[in-house]
Amino acid sequence: MHADHETEIWIALEEGILTRQEEDSIREEARRLGRGPLELLRERGRISEETLTSLQRRASGPEKRHAGPGEAAPGEQANDRQALAREQVSPNAIFHATSKRVRELPITIDKLL
Repeated sequence: MHADHETEIWIALEEGILTRQEEDSIREEARRLGRGPLELLRERGRISEETLTSLQRRASGPEKRHAGPGEAAPGEQANDRQALAREQVSPNAIFHATSKRVRELPITIDKLL
């Protein structure tokens, strides 16, 4: 798979747009169609055009992070991968889903209302 596609998958996971259960299927579909995972998520209505552009810029920018299976990306600690494995929701994922910015943890329903 193209390295940028893998980066896009990690960003989607980190943002809470994609779940671990969906990861393999989107990876396979992107490979089969020769298209980016974020583009596929846009077509499915999971992200907006604005979000697509922002995440693609992030995926190709200098802060780009890429980790292969079983290895931590530069600057990423192993416990970050464990947090993803437990599918904890990030504040950015909350913002993408609700358009409300939550700046402190833990995230609760009260903070979204």
